[in-house]
Amino acid sequence: MKNNGFKVLKNISAILDGENTTSRDGIPEDLTLNDMVHLKYAPVTSVDVEQSFSSYKNILSDRRRSFLFENLKNHLIVQCNNVYR
Repeated sequence: MKNNGFKVLKNISAILDGENTTSRDGIPEDLTLNDMVHLKYAPVTSVDVEQSFSSYKNILSDRRRSFLFENLKNHLIVQCNNVYR
C-alpha cells in the first residue's frame, strides 16, 4: 500500500495486457505507450538488488572511519566476484 511505484507498474501492466484501456491512474503524463512497453518485464523486486543493498549498508556503516577509495574499490571487486561464483 505504501509503494506507489508498484501501483503504477500494475496499471501499466493492465494497459499493456489490454485489461485497462481508459484509465492512467498514477502514470506520469509524459510516459508514452512506447515507453510503457519497456516496462513490460520490469522486475518488481530483485534478490540481487536486495543483497547489494545489504552489502553496501555494511560497507557504508557509521563504524567505518577510514576506508580509502582504493580499498573500497578492491573490496567491491572481491564482493562482486564472490557473488558470481
